[in-house]
Amino acid sequence: MMTEAARKRLTLLMKAAVTLALLAVALHCVRLDVLAASLRRAQPGPLLAAALLLVLGGFAGAASWFCILRARLPSMRFRNAAACHWCGMFFNSFLPSNVGGDVVKGYLVLRGHDVNAKPLPVGTPRRGVRGGPGETALPNAGAAMTEAGPTLRAVVTSLLLDRAVNLAMLLGIGGFALLLDRRGPVAAVAAAGAALAALLLASAAARRHAAAERDASAAPDAAGWRGSARALVREACAFAGAPRRLAPLLLAAFASQVLKTWSNLFIIRALGLAIPPLSVWMVIPLFGVVSALPVSIGGLGVRELAAQAVAGPLGLDNTHLVALSLAGHALVVAVDMLGAIPLLTRRRNGAFP
Repeated sequence: MMTEAARKRLTLLMKAAVTLALLAVALHCVRLDVLAASLRRAQPGPLLAAALLLVLGGFAGAASWFCILRARLPSMRFRNAAACHWCGMFFNSFLPSNVGGDVVKGYLVLRGHDVNAKPLPVGTPRRGVRGGPGETALPNAGAAMTEAGPTLRAVVTSLLLDRAVNLAMLLGIGGFALLLDRRGPVAAVAAAGAALAALLLASAAARRHAAAERDASAAPDAAGWRGSARALVREACAFAGAPRRLAPLLLAAFASQVLKTWSNLFIIRALGLAIPPLSVWMVIPLFGVVSALPVSIGGLGVRELAAQAVAGPLGLDNTHLVALSLAGHALVVAVDMLGAIPLLTRRRNGAFP
């Protein structure tokens, strides 16, 4: 019978093989001489500007996760959340898994806090967390948080919620750009207004749901995926029903995705690629979505095949799109190496300075 370690090694080998196979197929369909020439003539100035935007986007991404953690863990400071977030970004680039960085982030948060403290009763006000109108208090979620720190389920819930919000924001940016390109500014603005109205209606409904959940019971959630799913839905409703908490979360997620997408415009300039700016706002969200699929290492191969698929409908050169994908991935990996700094300088007890 295969051991767990052997199964993990086999999974890694299979993922590496799939990555190489997908990359080979994608590169077979492009002009390799044009691709190599584009990468060779890269200009350092625009690349540095792109890297700076990626750094700012990384801190904005840390801020969106911090908004979620702060609601459950008032003692958490932004610099600690940012340190954990950057460590996670480092491992996202260097671990052969799409969720490896999230595991590291969650582990560092748990290690830096006492998870054996006595749970707070339902409805207990959190220090530093307001509870006025429009600020629906977060339910205890079956002892999802203790007074001293989070439990495993609470941290996992924060990571899933952060990923869902950023993915939704990425899809929104891509959808807006697509409407702007195909239907014009009037249709794009109308769709954005309709989305905002739907968000406000959902917020009101979520506020009522969160209040009902808070008043219903203090019993812990069931074990397994059902309990985790219920905790995730409850956490999402608690945020959606509290505008003062939801607004900073959405703004931080929006800033993160805009900055990361914007950086690709400088990559295009650095490589001299014939890709219109508006197309970037449609293509990069698509790259982000397909990269999240657990098919290959870091989305390599899958992202390049997606570039092949959309090049024709968008009227773009497939070689230039693949060059953008590969150069963008390389720059992300280079920027994510900054995550080694807090990882190497953190204190031995797991907390960050």
